[in-house]
Amino acid sequence: MALMEALKSPAFYVGALGSRKNTQKRKERLLEFDLNQEQVERLHGPVGLYSALSPHPKLRYRSWRK
Repeated sequence: MALMEALKSPAFYVGALGSRKNTQKRKERLLEFDLNQEQVERLHGPVGLYSALSPHPKLRYRSWRK
């Protein structure tokens, strides 16, 4: 898994797309593998643009492009 390798590497920033809920679940799953708490805490998420204009992703994308 690329995310696990990135967290073990000396990369200065590791981020993942997804919701806050998904990010928390992802961190819990990563702790079940051979990653320690310090490595998992390096994961930033969710990353991306935040738009409160609409709850619908397609509309958010369209408003961002304009």
